[in-house]
Amino acid sequence: MCDWFMNRIMPKVSVILLTYNSKSKLSHFFNNSLTSILLNNYPNLHLVVVGNGSKDDTVSYVKERLEKFGIIPFEILMLNKNYGWGGGNNRGAILAKNSEFLFFLNDDVILEKDCILKLVTIINKDARLGAVQPMLMNEDGTAFCGADLSITGLPSAITSSRELFFEIFHASGAALLTRTKYFFEVGMFDESLFLYRDDVDYCWRLRLAGYKVACLSTAKARHYVSATLGKHNPLFEYYFFRNNIWLLVKNCDIKYIPFKFFLFLIETLMIIVISLLSKDYLRTMSMVKGFLDGMKGLNVAVNNRKRVKRTVNENELNKMLKPSIDIRLFIFTFLSLFKAARAKLIGRILQNY
Repeated sequence: MCDWFMNRIMPKVSVILLTYNSKSKLSHFFNNSLTSILLNNYPNLHLVVVGNGSKDDTVSYVKERLEKFGIIPFEILMLNKNYGWGGGNNRGAILAKNSEFLFFLNDDVILEKDCILKLVTIINKDARLGAVQPMLMNEDGTAFCGADLSITGLPSAITSSRELFFEIFHASGAALLTRTKYFFEVGMFDESLFLYRDDVDYCWRLRLAGYKVACLSTAKARHYVSATLGKHNPLFEYYFFRNNIWLLVKNCDIKYIPFKFFLFLIETLMIIVISLLSKDYLRTMSMVKGFLDGMKGLNVAVNNRKRVKRTVNENELNKMLKPSIDIRLFIFTFLSLFKAARAKLIGRILQNY
């Protein structure tokens, strides 16, 4: 009777669990992630598992486990191809339209038992709060509490709690709770991005529509960062730079785009130079290709720009943005690399005598 009553008074939350060859790539970690959902203490939970073009037996494995435990109602959506992070999550969200909240969860995140309950409790207190994330504890012991954004669109990770509850510019899509109404109101995730920066774009559009984004540090989850694609994957560099161009063109006020893009171009060139000096050629090639493809595909961002809901003056939003990356940091790094390279060259010359 008590469970029935709690289900009636607590808003329905749909967990959108996006999977892509999760069982073969993550093994026991994915099993722990799934278990953390099943053992969560939120009383009115609904699970949507999206098989985003998986080639292994992830979906059948999940279905077998969920049917065996029978703890929460679930739906499984099997997609015939990989629609990207945003595309897969969008299709899962459509199945959960009747829920008051959507909780987007990556397959490499393990929730603490009361994580969802704490997030729902805090978001229910403020109708203008569009999205909230827990404190994500990384495998190396560091934390991720969302990020600030520079005027050029580059993120600055918040690695410690500023307060128990505080505003951030964007929340991580690895564990993001948002209101279903707002999600569809601002246009869902941008599927053209395909991978990376989707969460930045979504939170940016929430803010343009007049909503807030925050982190609740008392709600916690563990995140095995980039476990699905692997660490140091060149795909990250490619999509990061391509998508950042599109985000600037899509979300910024037209009068600010030339100035912000010029600064981003300078930052990109400095990052590429440092990458070359570090002899990280694969990373450099990925960045250059991402930047060039971003420029070639500007029409994509221009078309998507028409669908952005704008109720907040960008002058107000710019007050939240951080300055461009400190050029002094680049100069210091550049000189350090140059000094190391020069010392190495001198060492080689001396060996010949």
